[in-house]
Amino acid sequence: MIELEILVEINELYEKAKSKLSKYNFTKETLMEDIYFYDPLRQNLKPNEIGKTFECLRIRNYDNESKITYKQDVYEKDVWQYSNENEISVDNFKEAEHIF
Repeated sequence: MIELEILVEINELYEKAKSKLSKYNFTKETLMEDIYFYDPLRQNLKPNEIGKTFECLRIRNYDNESKITYKQDVYEKDVWQYSNENEISVDNFKEAEHIF
């Protein structure tokens, strides 16, 4: 499966933006819980001075599924283009967090 994610910055109140988007067909709403882990001894896993990440380790819980992901962000001229993600499913989100 290829995931296509489109991010849009909204500069108005949530309800007003939601009203404008109502002309589109709603597919589904998903609640995701992410926990990111940064190793103070590995510069590549820490955000830089302005909060930009280049690599990260994450646990994500959504739709009753949990995954551990190692992610590498790809930039072109300092603009984020896409991320390469390697992930594996885990049975228990809280236990995976405890292990890390």
